[in-house]
Amino acid sequence: MKGLPFVVADIWPAGAHIMCAKHLEANVRTKFGAKYAHFVWLLAKSTSEGHYKHIMEDLEAAGGAAVRDYLDGIRSYFADPYLPPHAQRGRQYTSNPAESANASI
Repeated sequence: MKGLPFVVADIWPAGAHIMCAKHLEANVRTKFGAKYAHFVWLLAKSTSEGHYKHIMEDLEAAGGAAVRDYLDGIRSYFADPYLPPHAQRGRQYTSNPAESANASI
């Protein structure tokens, strides 16, 4: 396996990698089309596993089975109900604070 989440896990086993919903939305928009982009935010902000599953059903009904499979495969990196307890983000769904700090360096 490769990629940042796996490197973070190797170096900091207790750490968590959380994806920025804004960047994930852009990826979905590019790979699958604008029609499905808003589902990223709905899923990220879902309040329970049941709520998440209901949104996934709506995504599939909208013709987004491939998007559903893609997002469901990475749900533990962006969807609130599936984030580890120590990685709860306090309703912060973008990486803007980190990007602002990095830009000033």
